[in-house]
Order: sequence, then structure tokens, then C-alpha cells
Amino acid sequence: MRFGLSTSFIIFAAVLPAQAQSVQVFETDGDQSKLLAQRSGLTFAPGAPTGSPAFTIAVDNGLTYQQMDGVGASLTDSAGWVLWNKVPTSQRDALMQSLFDPNYGIGIGILRQPMGASDFSASGDYSYDDVPAGQSDPNLAQFSIAHDQTYLIPLLQQALSINPSLRVHALPWSPPAWMKTSGSMNGGNIATADFPSLAQYFTRFIDAYQGQGIPIYAISMQNEPLNNTGAYPSSYVDSSDEADFIGSNLGPALAGAGLGGVKIFGYEHNWDQPDYPEALLADSTAYGYLAGSSFHCYAGDVSAQSQVEQAYPAKDIWFTECTGTVGSSFAGDLAWNAENLLIGATRNWARGVDLWNIALDQNSGPQNGGCTACRGVVTVDDSVSPPVITRNVEYYVLGHLGKFVQPGAYRIDSNTYGSGSLEDVAFQNPDGSVVLLVLNAASGSSTFAVTWNGASFSDTLPAGAVATYEWAVPAPSFPANGAVNAAAVQAALSPGELFSIYGTNLAEQTQQPLLLPLPATMAATSVQINGIAAPLVFVSPLQINAQVPWEATPGSATLTVTHAGVAASQTVTIAAAGPAIFTLYGSQQAAALNPDYSVNSQANPASSFIQLFGTGLGAVSPPVPTGAAASGSTLSQVVAKVTATVSGASAKVLFAGLAPGFAGLWQIDVALPAGSPGALPVIVSVQGVASNTVTVWVQ
Repeated sequence: MRFGLSTSFIIFAAVLPAQAQSVQVFETDGDQSKLLAQRSGLTFAPGAPTGSPAFTIAVDNGLTYQQMDGVGASLTDSAGWVLWNKVPTSQRDALMQSLFDPNYGIGIGILRQPMGASDFSASGDYSYDDVPAGQSDPNLAQFSIAHDQTYLIPLLQQALSINPSLRVHALPWSPPAWMKTSGSMNGGNIATADFPSLAQYFTRFIDAYQGQGIPIYAISMQNEPLNNTGAYPSSYVDSSDEADFIGSNLGPALAGAGLGGVKIFGYEHNWDQPDYPEALLADSTAYGYLAGSSFHCYAGDVSAQSQVEQAYPAKDIWFTECTGTVGSSFAGDLAWNAENLLIGATRNWARGVDLWNIALDQNSGPQNGGCTACRGVVTVDDSVSPPVITRNVEYYVLGHLGKFVQPGAYRIDSNTYGSGSLEDVAFQNPDGSVVLLVLNAASGSSTFAVTWNGASFSDTLPAGAVATYEWAVPAPSFPANGAVNAAAVQAALSPGELFSIYGTNLAEQTQQPLLLPLPATMAATSVQINGIAAPLVFVSPLQINAQVPWEATPGSATLTVTHAGVAASQTVTIAAAGPAIFTLYGSQQAAALNPDYSVNSQANPASSFIQLFGTGLGAVSPPVPTGAAASGSTLSQVVAKVTATVSGASAKVLFAGLAPGFAGLWQIDVALPAGSPGALPVIVSVQGVASNTVTVWVQ
């Protein structure tokens, strides 16, 4: 199956009445009794809050601030090596889903990628253009990303397949040693005479990665340019040299290579030196190429971001690194990260919030001369088999925004009560939904009210708890000509049949795990027919593929789609169990209805065969309870006689039997006659049962 990206639909929630709006709540507590746990939802009531609450958070989506990119971490060489070499494939696939999928997992949407070695490199020091000591390569004849193709690029490709909106920010901890005055990647200065070669180094890297299907969203000249150490890859770059490199070399090189859309972040160091990014932006040549400034957490105060933003309001801010530390407390780290990063960084204009290593082993490694007690978003303990994966506090911290704040959301106005009290930040997503993150930093539980659009709700959080509230999620809607497609739009549905539902706001994003039924924990959308759950095969904002429950009884039935706690229903007809032959890939009408199909997937080449799928074949296909495990065996040969005609002429049935991966689903392969383009009616008959006709389109 091939599915394209769906179109975004913007709903202006500000004009919707707030009364009776349901509110989803996800909470993490310092004692770990709740970990991104959904609890009973709340509902807006009309008017002001009752009583006199000590705290009232007023959310106003009429006043917007910066647009958001998301949350992220770094797939360092060490992280990639651990994930690739220490985690079995099936376990790794599940972990990747939990990291990058916003429904099944925490929705990481940014990866800050070292260009070559950092202090977390399982491969030691390396760059993309290493030559023997004493030699140089100004024309980059030895340039190669071969190192990354072993495990980093496959992992990046997998992350992008899970989250297609993922943004990659790339930067070196050091350029190749031959570009350094020290002749080493560890410490020293970058030779200004090699600036032209370094600029080409960036363009070659971007081209090479994009050739692997990995678009580069942004780059920075240097990680932590004021950190000069001989212990691991690093380079000292003063602000005048960085400004000169960006304005006279990097910016023009990107523009000349047709890469002017790649953003350049300046500075990339701690909050304590805001004069450095201000000096970059004060340079008239560098200013035009800079997208903004990026910050780390290891010194200074987050308010420095606002100082730079106020001085240069046309340029953006990103927060790009902070690490957890082994041995610190879950409760303390939860509160600190929520206060300083999730709330502090975003209220001080950050478009993104990135942590450091996405994964490390049980020894905080592999290390390459740097931090010996850093903690990844997850820890992989490979001292046991299978390895034990621990989701650290950083996992839940990122999830409190990543699962809910969509790329392109805007921070919106809300009041906050400051450090040690009730703190918050609010956003509005492109689909109109509103997200409010609240930290109770007080020493005791706090009860508070939230007001929005003339309505309010109240809630209580224990001390140190973090909660994400989401409301104004747009309800699913169906087209006027019918939302269900089986053999034809609004045709009767047979028990066990796969069918498609069309509409808008059916789900938050596309999910299709290898064509198997979606795990209940993965899909944030559900489908029911007369209250019976229908297994989901494919979910997107515009289309759902589901299976009619075998328990569905003939007659009129109510089909309900629920997304993020908001439901919409329509009436469908359930036919008596019987043959239901249909193509899994839809119909010409389905292709026209549904933008998720990027091609008419029923355009079958002549002189080949078509695969039809069906259910309800009586004794040939005995009923299977809904939700039963899908068959993992090879295709089972049918015993009963199956025949087919194409355009009235007898056609050879190449195969008929149970399809692997689906409970109760049959597959029938029918040979197509040569030279028969256009719309062809295909009739499949099962001896002693019945027949069914479907039209296929032959190119």
C-alpha cells in the first residue's frame, strides 16, 4: 500500500463555544505513581469558575507568540551504536515507535545530529574527511558519510518513516583535524584559511544526507564554541570568526548550492553568554543568513533567551541541549525540566526543546572522553538478555509536549504564577486544538481553575506533578456523499470485511504498522459498529481502514469514530454474512475520494494478475472472533472450488486461500488476460456459496 501525506485542516477553535468541551488530561507525578497516565477527563462549564480559586490560569488563543518545531534529542554515534548493536530488531522497532510516534509514544520531532564524532562516539574520533596526520584535503576528495551508513542513517530513516515531520538539526563538535590549528579534533581553533573548505564540507554533508532521504532542517557552525578541551572533539570559535564564517562562507555556499532553505542557528552554547549571539546578529553580513540563536542549559538563566529575542525580534530562538544525570531524583528532575525547559524555554521564545543523548547503555556510554554520568532519554541495560530498556524521567518530560503539541503550533497567551508555585504554558495546534502544560512546583497540592472562551474547569495536582490538558480537538466529520466505502460507497458491509471510512479529523496522524491490525495502545482513534470494536488496519486524518466485527448482526447499525475523546457517528447497513470480495487497495472512486492515495493503486498492468481480498465465504472461510490473532502461517490452500471471470471470459485462479496477517481474510489471485485495458468487471464464485463482482482498473 502506498499512502501520501494528508492535508492539514485548520479549525479556528477560538470561534467554537467552550461550554461542554471535553478536556483530556495526562499526568506524571514525582513519585512515579502516574507516568504520562491518562485520567478521567474534565469538561468546561459555562461562565467563570465557582468560588474563589487561589489560582486561575486564563488561556487566550487570541494572542500568539512563536511557532513551534517540537521536542527532541540527539541520536549520537553512541546512541545509534547502542540501539543498533545491543537491542534486538523487534525490541528496537517497538522502542523507536515509542520514541517518535506521538500516539503510541512521545512524539520526538527533532533530532540534533553530530556531524562526526562528539564526546559520545562509540567509534572514537572521526569526521567525514579524515586524512593522515600532516596532510590536508581542501577539495574534499576524501569526503564520505560511509561511517553513518552502518547504523545512524538506517535509524534516521526509520525515525522519519515513523514521524515524517521529523526535523534534523546537524552540527560538528569539530571539523576534520586538518582544518584545525591544533591538528587534532580535540580542542584548538579552526583555521580561518580553511573556512571555504569548511563551508563546502557542510554542503557536501547536506547533499549526502538528503541523497539518503534525510532532509536537513538546520545547521550550526560549531557545538559550544566557547568550550575548548583536549578531552574530546571541540573547537574554540570567537563570535567575530563565527560571524565571518556564516556571512562570508557558509551562507553564500548554501545559497550557491541551492540549499538556502536550510536554517542556520548561531551560538549553540549556554544561557550565560547572551552577548555572543547578540554579536553574531549585530554583524550585518551574518544577520541575513541567520535564522536565530540556540542555547544550552549548563550555565546561566533561561531568561537570556528573551534578552536576545527582545534585541533582535525578527530572529528565532531554539533550545538545543540539556542532559540528565545518573543518580539524581526522578521528582527533582521532573520539576526542574518542566520549570526550566518545557515552560521556561518556551515562555522565553524557544521553538524547540531538545535534550542530549536519546539512548545510552547502563554505564552512561559508550563515552569518548566526556561526561561519565550522563543519562539518555532511555537506558539500555545489555548486561542481561534480552536487554532491559528503562524510560527515564526525560522520556516523560519530552512526552508532555511531544505527544500533544503539533509541528506548526503557536504558543498562545496564558498567565503563570512563577517559580515555586503554579507554572504553565499554552499552545494552539494547526487543527485548532489547545494544549496547556501545568507544573505544580509548590510543596503541597494545588487546586486551580482554567478559563478559556467564556468557560472554565477546575483541577487539582499533587506537589511536583506535571499535567498536559488538551481540548477543542476537532470532531471527526464525514462527506455528504457518504463516508464508508466497501465494494461501493455506502454499500452494505459484511461481517469480517475490510472497509474504508472517509472524512476529516479522523485521527491525528497516519499510522500503518506493516498492514497488521493496529495495537490498541497505538491508535488514538477507535471505530465501533453498534458498540463493538472494529479492528483498525490503517489510520490517517482523512481515512481509516477497519474490519467489520464478525459479531455484527444484519440490519441498520451505528458506526462511530472517536478521536481524542470526540466522537461522530453515521448509519451503515450490515449485510447477512456472505461473500464479500473486494480489493484491499480501494476502488477508482476511493482513489478519487481520498487524497491519502497518491496513485490509483488499482491501476494493474495488463498481462499480470490482480490480488482480490474477501471475507464471509461461509464454510470456506469459517468465522473468526474479532480480535483473534492473525495467521502467521503460510497461505492455506482453499479446498472448495473457486472460479473467476474477467469481462465475461473465464480467467485462471492462481491462488485462493487465507491471507497471512489478517484474521479471517481471504486472498484470491486472478490472472488478467493480455491487452485488456480499462474498467473490467471481475466475478468471483465460490461453489455452493455465492458470487460477488468487483471492478478493477487495468492500465
